Amino acid sequence: MPDFRSNFGQLLFATTLLRCKREDDAVELGTAFIFDYELDSETDVPLLVTCKHVVEGSLETEFFFTAQKPAEGSAPRQLDLGQRATIKIGKYEDIWFGHPDKDVDVAVSPLGHVINGFQAQGVDLYWNSLASALCPRKEHMAMIDFREPIVFVGYPYGLLDEANLLPLIRSGWTASHVDLCYNRLPGFYVDAHFHPGSSGSPVMLIDNMFATDDKTGLSRMFPRNFLLGIAKRTDKAPAGDFEGHEIGLGFVVTSDMILETAELFCQKYPPKKK
Repeated sequence: MPDFRSNFGQLLFATTLLRCKREDDAVELGTAFIFDYELDSETDVPLLVTCKHVVEGSLETEFFFTAQKPAEGSAPRQLDLGQRATIKIGKYEDIWFGHPDKDVDVAVSPLGHVINGFQAQGVDLYWNSLASALCPRKEHMAMIDFREPIVFVGYPYGLLDEANLLPLIRSGWTASHVDLCYNRLPGFYVDAHFHPGSSGSPVMLIDNMFATDDKTGLSRMFPRNFLLGIAKRTDKAPAGDFEGHEIGLGFVVTSDMILETAELFCQKYPPKKK
């Protein structure tokens, strides 16, 4: 059995497959991930994050999770690998909050909607979250070069390991810098293909960097574990002889837009303090 506590193993249970039903009975596939937004030093707000275009206008959203084995006293939670748990929740307006800027393709929903629905069915979920501390700040940008390896986790064309209910981990490279808004849009390009169903996937940088420590002057390995953004779409060639052709480039909305959407949501719907 692989170690699901590894960096990538934990990522597998931070995502969920979305199936969004629309008025014409069409179904939009997408990916969402669980994001632990630190509102302040005393309050964390667990949210589901995806692309606004995936869920906007939906009449119903179906979520797919892995169940947890029944609790045994004070024993730690146990993964019930391959045990599917699904739930359907109502209209876009009832559960999702989209960033008000049309150019920011991010929507969030309180994870509590889903948790409460499953608990009403007597189901406990096995899930992990990506903390807002993983979003790189300005002081981290010196650690990020123009070309960096990225991984993204999701469900291209709705594909998943049906036996174990696991998403797919895919990889690529940044094609423009994370900290430079491409054409003044809140995002950057990656050398990777985001197939339908991948929209909403978390895009991560997970590795170690060999560099000199400014404080000691010694060279050492610095771990890099950053949530760079959210997979939006694969772009096609613009007007010209190759208009509409696939070019293998994906656009990523930067993680600061995830933080901003979460902040706007909490301003509109202040969470209850414990």
